[in-house]
Amino acid sequence: MRKTYKLLISMLLIAFIFCLSFASGDLVADAYGGANSVYLGGTPIGVVAASDKLIVIDTRVVITKEGAKKSEGIDKLLPGDLLISLNGKAISTVEDIGTIINGCKDESFKLVVSREGNEMQFEVTPLIDILENNRKLGIIVKNEIAGIGTLTYVRLDNKRFGGLGHQIFDEYSKGKDYYNKGKLYCADIMGVVKGEAGKAGELRGSFKRGGSLSGKLDKNSFSGVFGVAEDILYDKRPLVALGSRSLVQQGNAYIYTTLDGETPQKFEIEIVKAVKQPSANDKSMVIHVTDKELLEKAGGICQGMSGSPIVQNGRLVGAVTHVFINDPTRGYGIYIDWMVSN
Repeated sequence: MRKTYKLLISMLLIAFIFCLSFASGDLVADAYGGANSVYLGGTPIGVVAASDKLIVIDTRVVITKEGAKKSEGIDKLLPGDLLISLNGKAISTVEDIGTIINGCKDESFKLVVSREGNEMQFEVTPLIDILENNRKLGIIVKNEIAGIGTLTYVRLDNKRFGGLGHQIFDEYSKGKDYYNKGKLYCADIMGVVKGEAGKAGELRGSFKRGGSLSGKLDKNSFSGVFGVAEDILYDKRPLVALGSRSLVQQGNAYIYTTLDGETPQKFEIEIVKAVKQPSANDKSMVIHVTDKELLEKAGGICQGMSGSPIVQNGRLVGAVTHVFINDPTRGYGIYIDWMVSN
């Protein structure tokens, strides 16, 4: 009986210490882990998102022996077109174009593009570039986009990460799933450009492309970027319980974000408004920065803080998504519900 009693006391003490370790720093976590707990983000991430296809940015002249000319048929292309194939051969890199048009003696080629989801075919004629002595079409293209944002969480159960809280896009891809794969790298924040009314601030940071990966991106949607995390992305981060939109209320809360280096800090905010949303939307909450340090250093919410976790009553309830340009102390947040489903 005495041994059983001692064993019970020991188990209770272990459980108590376990719970305390999760509750430290005003965070709570599900003692059973699983889908109800995540590793808390707030760390900066370098994101390189890529497209499976080349995206047309513009067209340009080719320097020929007769002077600067544009390839015949090339002006029919529009910015945002996706290159699909050339003479029936799939193209996904700039090298593919060069290989195809310089690999045969055809004078003209059938170019298939996708425009707003519809495939279109054009006949184009390459020109000989006298500077490089090969044939060119004169198309300016890209297939990736890069930037710095903030990690929101890494799930404990399947190690999937979520970050940014909104889609990463450029002027050619807004609302489209062009950049739907890619890589994550650890980033360093080197400085902060303080925001002011009419001009958003900015976190200045860097990351090493081609260095050690911190994650692989496989989804880029309106609610953020998502994929599978490497250990380095979460191994030193605390666990926190997931909240839900039903628990969010007006009042005091915190965001976790990084203003220097790689280590997040906790800053006080106020949730001014929590919108009732039966379906997903990236503008779920209106938040107001009240923390004196964050106001002094950054002026409030900055570009690069997108994805910074919002914690209320010790639970992760959302992420920062947008800043009000006319008032950088205020911005929008997304409910965590709309992120973890990815």
